[in-house]
Amino acid sequence: MNTYEQLRRLSPFRGGFFANKAIAREQRRAHWFRPVWALLAEHVRRSGAQSVIEVGCGEGELACLLRDLGIPGYLGLDTNAARLAKARAICPEYRFEVADVFLTNHLRGENYDVAVMTGFLEFVRWDLVALELVRPHRRVLGTVTAGEEPGRVRQFTSANQVLDHYSPVLRELHVEPIHLAHGRTAFLFDGIK
Repeated sequence: MNTYEQLRRLSPFRGGFFANKAIAREQRRAHWFRPVWALLAEHVRRSGAQSVIEVGCGEGELACLLRDLGIPGYLGLDTNAARLAKARAICPEYRFEVADVFLTNHLRGENYDVAVMTGFLEFVRWDLVALELVRPHRRVLGTVTAGEEPGRVRQFTSANQVLDHYSPVLRELHVEPIHLAHGRTAFLFDGIK
């Protein structure tokens, strides 16, 4: 049994959390990224983190998993106000803000143990700058996905490419591939700034 199958047996990940998406596209996205969110949540739990900042939090899927795991502090940042409204509705215990991390001081000024960046770094030109903004000695968890998507700035096809690209900024970096539905692959990385 793989890690994802084991996590699905835990109560926060069982049944229905992802079943209430209204739009078919949203359901497919949730289905594709469910294993990624579950693994990210497990990495956060194992790290012993008490506070998380998530860049590109979208509709709060990971936030809800972290809440259900008992992580007390969370700040979700995204540039899409409509998605943040949904995140606030499903996870009102946490703080969500419309923010561009390149134009605000959230990554430098907020207090957090772990920074999470999913579905973000492969779409911004200054991905290494974003990682440099993370406070020193903080754990950084992120994902980049393989596959053709409009707006993608860089393409990763292997865990070694991800390791080579981000190791100048992150130490103790580990990368693991996660095979998603429809032959897609996400690369989950875990390192220290």
